[in-house]
Parts: sequence; structure tokens; C-alpha cells
Amino acid sequence: RISEMRVTWRILAIYIFLNTLSVNSDQINVWPLPRQSTTGQSWGTVVGNNFNFKCTGSSCSSVLTQAFERYKGHIFFAGNGQQGPSPISSVQVNAASIPPLKLHVDESYKIDVTTSGATITANTEWGALRYRPFVLLTRCRGLETFSQLVRWNYTTDTYVIDSLPISIADSPRFPWRGLMIDTARHYLPMKTIMEALEAMSYHKFNVLHWHIVDSQSFPLESKVYPRLSQMGSWVPQAVYSQSDVMKVIEYARIRGIRVVPEFDTPGHAYPSWYNGYPELFADCPGNNKVMDPTKNSTLLFMKNFLAEMSTIFPDEFFHLGGDEVSYNCWKSVSEISEWMKENNVENYADLQGYYEMKVQQSLTSVQRTAVFWDEVLSQSEFPLLPDSVVEVWNQDQSQVVKVVKLGYNALYASPWYLDRQVPDPDTFYLWVDTWKDFYRADPVADATLTPDELKRILGGEVCMWGEQVDEYAFNIRVWPRAGAVAERLWSAKDVTDENGAEDRLMTQRCRQVQRGIAASPIRPDWCATGR
Repeated sequence: RISEMRVTWRILAIYIFLNTLSVNSDQINVWPLPRQSTTGQSWGTVVGNNFNFKCTGSSCSSVLTQAFERYKGHIFFAGNGQQGPSPISSVQVNAASIPPLKLHVDESYKIDVTTSGATITANTEWGALRYRPFVLLTRCRGLETFSQLVRWNYTTDTYVIDSLPISIADSPRFPWRGLMIDTARHYLPMKTIMEALEAMSYHKFNVLHWHIVDSQSFPLESKVYPRLSQMGSWVPQAVYSQSDVMKVIEYARIRGIRVVPEFDTPGHAYPSWYNGYPELFADCPGNNKVMDPTKNSTLLFMKNFLAEMSTIFPDEFFHLGGDEVSYNCWKSVSEISEWMKENNVENYADLQGYYEMKVQQSLTSVQRTAVFWDEVLSQSEFPLLPDSVVEVWNQDQSQVVKVVKLGYNALYASPWYLDRQVPDPDTFYLWVDTWKDFYRADPVADATLTPDELKRILGGEVCMWGEQVDEYAFNIRVWPRAGAVAERLWSAKDVTDENGAEDRLMTQRCRQVQRGIAASPIRPDWCATGR
């Protein structure tokens, strides 16, 4: 009788196993969805102790070896698994040279998987510039996609690749796909930042926008102006040393992620900057003090500070903020009014414009390009340098159109604020369901733009402001909702099916949990973790 029951359960297990092999042939279960894919009707298996990535080419470096080991851990998260039919023993990765990680770097890749093996290949040229491709980056994207093709069948303890042969040709829709983190409202330990970068790589995000300082605290070491962190941080232990920053940048780099710092002035600086250097600020009453742009010493301070930061942060872009500046502070200071008359500055929006132009010039002197929040245009249309980037946060998509028609580059963020319950007027009963709002928003929407204007829409960012989020709440607030933005910015514009996306997002959330990221569920399910 017991023997008969064992046979029955074994037959049931095989039945479940075979019935879970079927997938939608039009959409492979990958996040974000690739641009092009074809699938077949066969399937294969992989087993951990008989599987390897193999690299050929000039850039088969230790960094790539580390990536191979990392992805083997992701794929075989529950152990080596059992030997199954049609075993695939290796993935051939074709490698070439590696130029620096920059905006517009080539992230395209191709994957071919059959029952006899798999190949990941990158393009051979980097657009019209004719550089060799950033193949480490394209391999990172390809490795991530390949890892998602493998699923663990917990019933049989077998790792399966469905719908073989599979052929994928993929590239991103937008070159700037960012996650903004806020370490000023709540200090985030290094472990949390590293986890964020790791999870970003699972979604093909490529920019960590590090809102590192703000009014509440200044948790960053400056050796030129040491009192900034000494007197502006929450506590001495809540400060990122310059060595810490470099570790974050390197950890991000090997995952194909750029780190863009933000130093928001002349507002959003009191009292954190003020505590160490009060002479930078206008002498106005109240608790909303603003830096004084009429003082040459303030401008020199910013020039020296940005020069120091450029030796730490290698990215070509620095975010300079520029939002929510209290003009009432400047209005109350007679010396500022006199200076404005003497220098033919007609209003306070133009005074901010003068300040932003001076800071931009300082940034240009260290070969960096400025990013601003969109108040720089909504308050006053003062001129920015031609290659400036404007990030739209407090207006709708029409502001993106305005930015590019003025000749600037644009990022979209306003519909993708993770701290807000209602990006859209219609409230979801369950706050996690706001991922659907994020998924529906689009930087281009139905705007009529010229090809040049369209190119100036660089992409967008999903923003995790930190007033109510610390290390203990971070992952569950960010993931998987941020993934909706990742797909919107990577996949083709016509990828809009929410029902299909929900099924894939559930699987992607489960992958994160399997890899140790505490992502929130979006509906009832059971996620097999192997633990």
C-alpha cells in the first residue's frame, strides 16, 4: 500500500513538472521584456555541478569571472539540483574590449539557447563613434537575461529552460534608467546600498541617482570642507567616507551601473550645510535659510567643493538640484536687494538663474554636466548650458515635451515617486498596486516630436525619498514596484499588457526573494526559495 502511494505521488510530481513547462510563446518569462524573442517547443535542463560559463576574447577578466560565479549562485540558488533530460552544460560568452561606462554606451546583446548549449554575444561597434562595444555591460545584461530563463522546479529539484530553442535580440529603449535613493533623511548602511545595486542589476537599471545630502543631514566626508559632515551628519557613525563612496562606485560599475551624485543647492541645504559653514547663507529669519548667491565666497566654496567631489565621483553627470528655493529668504535681506539693483537682476527667479549658471560653470571646469530638477524652468526660463539635463518631478509629461523643445535633455520622474500612495488621482485600495500606475506612465506618451527632440528624452528615474524609509523598510518599499519603471524604460513602447506583466512581475519578485532581496508580494502566491 505504501509502495503504491509512493508511485502515485511520483506520477503526480511528473505530471505537475510536465504541465508547468508550457509558457506563452509570445512572451518569455523575463523582466524587463526583451525587444525580440523567438521560442520553440523543446526544453532542457542544467545542473550546478556540471555547468559553466566559458569566455573567449580580449576582455575575459577577473571581473567577468566574478560575474560568472555570481550568476551561477543566482541560477542554482537552491543547490546543484538533479540531473534531468537534455542537459545544457555551458554558456559561451563572446568578449571584446571595454571602454568606460557612460551615457549612450551600447547595452545590446543577443542570446541563443538550444538543447546543446547557449551563446551570449554583443555587438561589434558602439554606434557611429566606432568604438568597440562595452561588452562587459552587454554581457552583464545578457547574463541576467539568461539567468531568468532558468527556473527551478521544486517538485523534482530540477533546473529547467523552457521553449527551446530560444533566440533573443535585445537593447534598451532609453539610455538613462535610474533609481534614486535618499541617504539624507535616513542614513542607509553600505549593505543596503549594495543590495539596492544588486537588485537594480536584476532589472537592467543603469543609473544610481544618489541623493546623498539634503537639509536634514550631510553624511558625506569632504576633506576640503570637513565641517560639512562633522557638524551636518546625524552622528559621526552615519557618514560615508570617500573610501566608502569609491566602494559603492566600483560595486556599481561591475554591474553596469553609473553613480550620479546630487548636491542640491541653494535650497535644501539648511541646516546641514549651515551647521558647519553659516557664512554661505543669507542672513534671513526663520528656519528656511537659503545660500546667498550674491557672495563671491559662496560661489568659490561651491567651485572648490564640486572640484573635490569630481575626484571621487567619476560620472560625467552631477545633479545640482535647484528645487524648492525660498525666495522669501532673499526678499528679507536688504543687502541682496541692493546687489540685485547694482547688477541689473530684475527678480528672484533671475537671481537663482545667476547662481545656477555660476555653479554650472564651476561644474564645466571639471568636465561635468549638470542635471537639475525642473523648477529651473518652471520658475523662470533662464538659460542653462545647452547639454543640461532637466528632471521633471512636479509636473506631468507635457513638461518633458517643453524641456526638449527648448533644446535641453529630459528625464521623467513625476509619476514614479515610490513614497507617494497616489501618483494618479484614482486611489488603489492596496498601495502595492500603484505599480500599475508606474507601468502606465511613459516619458514620450503620445507627444509629437522630431527625431532630435525624441533623442533628448534620455529616460527617467524611479525615486525612493527617505522621509519614512530607512534600511528596515527600503527593499519592501522599492521592490517590486520599481520594476514596473524598469520595464517601461527598457522594453519597447508597445509593451503595455498589464495582465501579462503582472504574471511576469510576480515571477521577478520571486527571483528577488530567491536571491535574498526582501521584495514585497503583489498578490497571493507561494514563492519557492529552497530554504
